[in-house]
Formats: sequence, structure tokens, C-alpha cells
Amino acid sequence: MRFILFIAVLIHSSTMVAQDYKDTIAAHRLELQEEFANVQSSPLDSADRLEFTELPYFPIQESYRIMAHWEVLYDQPIFEMPTTTSRTPKYRVAGIAHFTINGDSCSLTAYQNMRLLEKEGYEDYLFIPFTDYSNGMESYGGGRYVEAHLPEEKAKTVIIDFNKAYNPYCAYSDRYSCPVVPEVNALEVYIPAGVKFSGHH
Repeated sequence: MRFILFIAVLIHSSTMVAQDYKDTIAAHRLELQEEFANVQSSPLDSADRLEFTELPYFPIQESYRIMAHWEVLYDQPIFEMPTTTSRTPKYRVAGIAHFTINGDSCSLTAYQNMRLLEKEGYEDYLFIPFTDYSNGMESYGGGRYVEAHLPEEKAKTVIIDFNKAYNPYCAYSDRYSCPVVPEVNALEVYIPAGVKFSGHH
């Protein structure tokens, strides 16, 4: 009887954790939704913003919240990141995240924007642009971005949550200059998580 009660409690706890995670992602999506609808923060041109209803998403799947092995890289040179325009912001490589998705070994290089590093609250910000097999069909053809946080010193893991993957602003308007996804971050897997792309709606 005690064993049955233990299993029941375990299942209930797992269900609660899964629901909490879905609620967290739902709240994140609501914030993004409000950003797109707001005239002061929206990347949409005025005509597209007036027609905007909601962003399309892949279903929330906690399996795409990845606990990756973190390979820190020290003393990396500062370089100019190519963008969709002539702008060349300065970045450096912070490290490489190694992980497995559906049995496939993957790695993503994580970058730090040198200008953003000077901004309070962004000291541990990691920028991870990537492409995958969903691009050009269900997601934006130029790839997507996902953000992460620099692990504490000597930490061996970093969390990459593809459910929070989003499109670069240049997907919605040519007014923006967006970093081009480096070839090293071209994933040869399908990532059905995060924001989709179907025009502006």
C-alpha cells in the first residue's frame, strides 16, 4: 500500500512540475505577444502590426529544454559578426554546448556581444543563433535565435531551452540588421520547438 501511495505521489509531483514548466513558457510567450502588439516595441511595420493577431508556435515540449554539457573556451579573440546589413557588431565565443536530441549528437557555439556585456544585467547573457531542418518550411528560413545564461565558474552544464527560440527581427522587417547564423551552428536535426514563421501572423 505504501508503495502504491509513493508511486501516486511521484506521478502527481511529476505532473505538477510539467504543468509549472508549461505555465512558465506560456507566460514567456505572452510577454513576446505583447511586445509584438506594442507600437513602441514591435518589430512589425505599422500595417503588419495592425493586422497582427498572434505568433505561431510549435507545441510546448519539455524534452526540448536541454541540459547540455558546457565546454568553456577562454581568451577567445573578439571578432566582427556578419549581419544581414553592413553592420558588424563585435562578439566573442564564450563556449560550446554539447547535447543529444533524439539520439543525434549536436553542438552549438555560444557567443557574447561585447557591447551588451557592458550593460548591467547582461554579464552572463549568451547569444546562440542556430539553423535546423525546420527552417524554410515551418520556421524562418534564415534560422532562429535562443538565449542562455553563462554557467557559474567550473559548472559543467548549460540550459538551452528551444521552446524559447525566436525569429530574428529581420524576419519581419528589412529595417533591422540581424546576425547571420554561423555555419558552425547549422544543426542537422529537426527542432520542432519555439516560434514558427508564417509571414507576420
